[in-house]
Amino acid sequence: MIWLMSLGYVALAGLLLTASIPTRFSMLIKLLGILLITSFYFATYLGHRGLAGWPINEELPKNFRLVWVAIDEPGKKDGVDGEIFFWIRELNENNEAISKPRAYILPFDIALAERVQEAQEKIQQGETINGYVQESDNEGNDETKGQLKAGDNSTSGFSDALLNIEFREIEIPTLPLKTMPGSR
Repeated sequence: MIWLMSLGYVALAGLLLTASIPTRFSMLIKLLGILLITSFYFATYLGHRGLAGWPINEELPKNFRLVWVAIDEPGKKDGVDGEIFFWIRELNENNEAISKPRAYILPFDIALAERVQEAQEKIQQGETINGYVQESDNEGNDETKGQLKAGDNSTSGFSDALLNIEFREIEIPTLPLKTMPGSR
């Protein structure tokens, strides 16, 4: 996305240069160039949203630390689809946070919302919660009942596999006590 924004500004500079000096290009070509550059304004705006901290609709990392969530339930009266917003940090294989917090968005699912609400309550009590994403291609059996079907909503960046997010409390290891120099 960054390269597209950069290309847009280079094209804008070129257009301004050709529009300001007499050339053999017709007025129609110059107007088409102006319309093309105007489309780059919209691409820049949409690209900037991803950079500005808006929730992204990409796949969640397979392992993550749950920092915070917000649940927007669907509104039948307004016809609004619900969404679940996650603020998470990606984890490595040792369950250590390796990224800065990032906002993600998933479509509302009642079973997922209940599990997320429980995890949120534990976070409010001071617990540390990790999330683990599991995908399966099973369709309709009892084990997958209540799981979010990825791809059900245009706001998810997932494939059509079933998506199950499991939340677990983790114990943060305590550091050993430090001794003062000269004390035993």
